[in-house]
Amino acid sequence: MACVGRKTEVELSAAKSSIEHLIGSTITLFDSISGGEQSQAFQFTTVDGKKRLVRFRDSELPFQKDRLAFELFSNRGIPIPRVHTIERMSDSLWVCISDFCEGRGIDCLDKAEYQQLHSNLFEMHLFIQSADIGALKNALVSIGPDCDVGSWKDALSKITSTESHDWDLLIRNNYISVAQFEALSSSLLQLLNELGDYNYCVHGDLGFNNVLAQDGKITAILDWEALTIGDFVYDLAWLDFWPSPTTHKDSFYPKYQEQGLDVTDFDKRLMAYTIALGLDSLAVHGRYDDVDGCKWILNRLMDVSG
Repeated sequence: MACVGRKTEVELSAAKSSIEHLIGSTITLFDSISGGEQSQAFQFTTVDGKKRLVRFRDSELPFQKDRLAFELFSNRGIPIPRVHTIERMSDSLWVCISDFCEGRGIDCLDKAEYQQLHSNLFEMHLFIQSADIGALKNALVSIGPDCDVGSWKDALSKITSTESHDWDLLIRNNYISVAQFEALSSSLLQLLNELGDYNYCVHGDLGFNNVLAQDGKITAILDWEALTIGDFVYDLAWLDFWPSPTTHKDSFYPKYQEQGLDVTDFDKRLMAYTIALGLDSLAVHGRYDDVDGCKWILNRLMDVSG
């Protein structure tokens, strides 16, 4: 599910000083990186020439999940940067140092470049969903109570509740109307009621600036904060919800069949997750007061839901 919260902001010189103190040596080529929605990111080079990524956030959990993903999946052929350090800098600030990965977000690729990666993207998607669920569940539980590994359907249904988002405020701010919210919520809950629960590994935010590529190959899959146990179709819904040079359903579906994956009620699952992630994303962008983003998401939701 989408992440909620304001982006952490750290001034460049203060960030550089903090990292030098943390690693106990001077660093060179310290530059800020754009792209993260919640974390403030910088890249730097150590005195021995190693490139690193440093991120600042108001929570330790996203960094713990990145470390967990590396430990569980890097030996499966999924390129995930190694996490070297997670430290608390203050009551409301955490820092993570990891390997720096070369490449551009696939949202920056043109249609020809993107299509060249299509098979590689499906391969990564397949590797993720086929992870050992027992090991993943145990690892998530070990992180702490904030890692909910309960019912997949319950987690999605909560998106429509005030427990997850302040829908009254979002309606008052005209990000969505009462009629639109009630129609989408009703459709989501009805679809979920008709579906079963699923036990696959889900990245939860797969695609675009969380997938890096270079020279026709995926070089990194980043930001595992939404990592959970659920339905692999959710990651497909995420890929096809946002603007992309191509769609993925028509090419991924026959490959799911070839792999023997459960495609029962496939269209219902895809629609349910499209509505769920759309509502979740709308609420998060509303928290940012992102008027244009909310407008685009709502229009997309109304288009796909009919």
